[in-house]
Amino acid sequence: MSNKNKQFIVVVNLFAGGGQARQTLNKTIAFFKRQDINYKINFTPKMGATKLVCSLVTKLDPQKSILLIIGGDGTLNQAINGVQQSQNSAMPLAYLPAGSGNDFARALHIKAHQEQQLLTNLLKSSKPQALNLGKITSPVQADRFFINYFGIGLDAAIVHYANRSKIKKYLNKLHLNKLIYIMHLFKALKEPAFDVEITANQQVKTFQDVFVCIIGNEPYCGGGIKLLPNANPKQTALQIALADKVNLPQLLKLVVQVFFTGNHLNNPLVHHTITKDLTLSLAYANYGQVDGEELAHQAYHINISCAVQNFWL
Repeated sequence: MSNKNKQFIVVVNLFAGGGQARQTLNKTIAFFKRQDINYKINFTPKMGATKLVCSLVTKLDPQKSILLIIGGDGTLNQAINGVQQSQNSAMPLAYLPAGSGNDFARALHIKAHQEQQLLTNLLKSSKPQALNLGKITSPVQADRFFINYFGIGLDAAIVHYANRSKIKKYLNKLHLNKLIYIMHLFKALKEPAFDVEITANQQVKTFQDVFVCIIGNEPYCGGGIKLLPNANPKQTALQIALADKVNLPQLLKLVVQVFFTGNHLNNPLVHHTITKDLTLSLAYANYGQVDGEELAHQAYHINISCAVQNFWL
C-alpha cells in the first residue's frame, strides 16, 4: 500500500514553537484535504506525548497507518519514547518540525515551514530509514531514549534556570529562545565543577573538575549551536564531550571556538570520544537534561548505548 492510501495518525503539540505548531497543523490538514488523504488528529496532553503515542502505536498497523509528529525536539523525544516503550517498537514515524529549536530536523536537513514539500516527499517515500538514538539504561529507572543530547552540568543547569524564567514563554513567542539560555549562562557557570567516571571503548577514565559532560547523537543543541560538528544520527555512534573547569579568559576562548571557529573539540581543555556504548558514574547530585527536558537533580550510574528508530523521510 502506498503512503497516500494509508491513514495518517497525527500527534501535535499545539504549544510548540510559541504557536508555530498550530500553523503547521493547519497547513497539514489543508494538504491532506487537497490530496484526499484520511487522517486523525490527536493533541498532546499536559503530561506530554509519551503515553499517548505508546497507546496509539500499540494498536496501529504500519501497513495501513503512518504516525506523524508535529512539534519541537521535546515532543519528538516524547513520541520516540512512546514508540520504543510500545509493543510495536519497529513502527516508523514521520516528523514535521514546529518547535523553537528543531535541532534534530536541522541535523537531517529538514527545514521548518516547508510542510507541503515535506509531506509530498513523504507520500513518495517507499521505505522508512533507520536512524540512531541514544538509550539510557539505569538500575533504578525505566529506559529512556534521546534524539539529540544527554547532558550533565552547564547545559543542564541552564535548562533548569531557563525553565523557571518568567520571560521564557514570551521570548519563545518572539522566536528569541536562544536569548533565554544566554541570559542564564553566567549563572549556570557558578555551579561547582564535578568528577565523572566514564567507561568507553574498553577504557575507564576519571575526569576531574569538569563543568559540562554531554553525550550527543547529532551536531546541534540550543537551536543551532554546533557542539559536535561531526555527529550524525545516520551513523551507529554516540559522541562524548567534556570540558574542564575554566577561568574567564579560557571561557571566552572556548565561546569563540564554539560559536565562530568551530574548532573547540581541539581545545586542550575539551575531551572528546566516539563510542557505541558507555557507562557513566557521577557520585554526587547534579543537574541533568535529555533533549532539553530537565531531569531530577541526582547522582548517576547509567549505561548509554545506541538504539534504532525508523523514520519516514
